[in-house]
Amino acid sequence: MAILLCPDCGKRYKLQGEPTGKVVRCPGCGAELERATDVPLRQRLKYELTRLSAVPVTEESDGAAGARIRVAERKARPIGQWILWGCVGLLLIGLAAGGWWAYASAHRPPLELPPEARAALAKAERADLPGREEQALMDWRTARGMIVLHRVREGQPEAFQDLVDRADERIRQLQATIRQHWAGLQPLQRAMNDAQAAYNAGRNREAQTMLEGLLEQIAKADIPQSDRKRLLSQAESLLTLARTAASQAPAASTGRPARTGTRTSATRTASTSRSGASRAAASPAATSSAAASTPAANELVLDGPTDALNWRVETWANPATLTLEPGSAVVIRQGAGTSDKWAFSMDRAVDLSSYTRLAFDIESDQPVRLSTALWTGPGQTMFETPIETSRGGRWRQVSFALGGRRFKCQATNWQFGAELENPESVARVTLLVYDRSQTPLRIRNVRLIP
Repeated sequence: MAILLCPDCGKRYKLQGEPTGKVVRCPGCGAELERATDVPLRQRLKYELTRLSAVPVTEESDGAAGARIRVAERKARPIGQWILWGCVGLLLIGLAAGGWWAYASAHRPPLELPPEARAALAKAERADLPGREEQALMDWRTARGMIVLHRVREGQPEAFQDLVDRADERIRQLQATIRQHWAGLQPLQRAMNDAQAAYNAGRNREAQTMLEGLLEQIAKADIPQSDRKRLLSQAESLLTLARTAASQAPAASTGRPARTGTRTSATRTASTSRSGASRAAASPAATSSAAASTPAANELVLDGPTDALNWRVETWANPATLTLEPGSAVVIRQGAGTSDKWAFSMDRAVDLSSYTRLAFDIESDQPVRLSTALWTGPGQTMFETPIETSRGGRWRQVSFALGGRRFKCQATNWQFGAELENPESVARVTLLVYDRSQTPLRIRNVRLIP
């Protein structure tokens, strides 16, 4: 047996028997093999030990041979099996993840409305009644916002689309109805304001004529039933006052000269004293509640001393009760609650563009903090004034400026700095009380001052 060595690639081969002189070439590179005995003994021993131990030739033993072996093996070797199996594994993981996601999406339980959204939707349906379009519009907007917020939080933007479409359609219908009502309500409210101004200026017969015609217009107008009832009540109350004042007007002078003398003067003085005493005895109003003050002629009275209670308690604040002292004041009795305020509203369509202040008289046994809010525009946007403090005691006037950037609203995140929008289309006036009194509060003569 002979050992042959390739001079190019350094590989060694065993040859059974002795060489016959025929040229033997390397199967790897094709170079002519040489006998290993022709190389030095140290090199032959190194090759033999490497061969016998089955340890491949390394760069430490023979750098050039090791490099050639690696290059040849790399060229002949395909993509490694580990790389191939790694790619297959990643592909399988991706397919499994996609299948699981598709399965989870297909078998996801249906999304349910939270209790607060269901309650808001039920409230909107209950409030959607003829004559309460403004409140129904606010409730439908609140319910729609809760539904949209819930489905965004849950990552299902297409859920409850039928409920959202229903709310959108109802909101559009209510907005159209409110605009139609405003178109018919504003002329009637302006006529009511003109009649009130005539009565305040002492033109009682003119106010009587205006109110008699206004009652016929209100009965035929296309307005909500609640506004019709409110306007009829205001017009009838004011008409009663105007008729009474017109009938009590002094008669025209007869042109006869007045008699003079001690007897005549004494008789007139005694008659005047007796008539004053009889009026004082017949009028029980001079008791605990003082008579209503008379507003100026250029002021517009929104709620004067009448026999109709035009205010109502807002349900979004603390509970309270309202009563009326005929011809005197509205009495407020505050109840306990979790809110920080009590709110009372009066539906009144009025144009504020020519007025600078809103004022009213209040009677309380202690200082009380108050503010007012005006609801304007077809969407009934609330604008609240800063708080004013009224000292306790007998009747005191509290007034609120209507100009400048001094209001707060939802658009400013309830921070002061907003300007009153659409002052010509105010539909509601709200009184807010921020202190609780153990004894009743009294208000009267809610009016606008130029």
